[in-house]
Parts: sequence; C-alpha cells; structure tokens
Amino acid sequence: MDLPRWCPAWARPFLRRWIALGEWIGRWITAPLLFTLLWWLAFVPLGLARRWFARSPMRRDPAAPSYWHPVPVESPEVARARLERQF
Repeated sequence: MDLPRWCPAWARPFLRRWIALGEWIGRWITAPLLFTLLWWLAFVPLGLARRWFARSPMRRDPAAPSYWHPVPVESPEVARARLERQF
C-alpha cells in the first residue's frame, strides 16, 4: 500500500488505517452486496423467463437414434499440416 508523498508523517498511521478500512468495506460489504443484487435482479429473472418461455437446451428427443455429428475423415498429412499452423 503506497501512501501519498504529500501525507505528513503524523497522519500516516491514520491514513493506513483509513485505507485498510476502505479495502475491508470494499471486499466484505460492497462487492458481495452489489453482486447479490446483480444476481437477484438480473440473472434470476432471465433464468426464470427462459425456463417459462423458451425451449430448454438440455431437452432432447428420446426417439433420436444418436446425437453425434459426422466428422469428415482427413488424411494424416492434412491433419498434421492443419495442426502445425493453427493460427
């Protein structure tokens, strides 16, 4: 924790405690409160709306024979060249 250069020597212990108090409040009070409000005011209503009005992405067709997608077969040389230069 860096103290400002303009801070007089007699005020440094108070300033250190003041900064420590601010960090404690930010870590243990403000952040959990804001994230809790964000969770309950944004994510919960969106999740409920999606559950009520949209189709679930986990719902599957029980009559489907398989959910696998076919992958084209490529030769080892093509695969090696593709993997050697990915980007």
